[in-house]
Amino acid sequence: MKRIVLTLVLAVVASASAFAQLGIGAGFTNNSQSAADDGKALVSKGFYVEGIYNIPIGNVLSIVPGVRYAFSSNGNIRDIKIDDISLADLKASLSEQNIYVPVMLQCGVPMGNIKLLAFAGPTFQFALSSVLNVAAEVERFSLDKNIDLLGENGLFKRTDIFVGGGVGVEFGSFQVKAAYDFGLLNRSSNDNRTYKGQQIRIGAAYLF
Repeated sequence: MKRIVLTLVLAVVASASAFAQLGIGAGFTNNSQSAADDGKALVSKGFYVEGIYNIPIGNVLSIVPGVRYAFSSNGNIRDIKIDDISLADLKASLSEQNIYVPVMLQCGVPMGNIKLLAFAGPTFQFALSSVLNVAAEVERFSLDKNIDLLGENGLFKRTDIFVGGGVGVEFGSFQVKAAYDFGLLNRSSNDNRTYKGQQIRIGAAYLF
């Protein structure tokens, strides 16, 4: 009996893999880390590139895992308080690099020559870098310092889990998608503070 079940499972996997499609994508990303106490956020904007693997599990459903690299920055961080340090009177810029691993359940409904897409699921984040550059100049005194927000005494933890989804349109081998995800974990390394992540993405993908 076990052999029969295993054979059926392998047959289903092989059948799905035969119709699976690799894809590459890129687009715009907007990331934010919002503080729960005052609602203010560290926001950065940039781009992402990704590889996806579309695995059909029915006529309209598919599982779409992937790997995404995102770079984002903000050259004008103002009116933000990092722990007990106010940045209101300083010139500060933020740059971030992240790796995301999404696993989406996608529904594709044919409508004439196009296919309408809706997808949802979890995304796992690993932060590669998050650097805040702080600069100030007062008379003879000047400051220019990079602060590692992920370091041993940094502001953020490296990992997070997002849940979200989005919609899109597929025509031929091309897809255009828009998505929103929100973080479930507290990114703050300080037990007395809470930072929750959010991200918005708009992009396109090509399926081979």
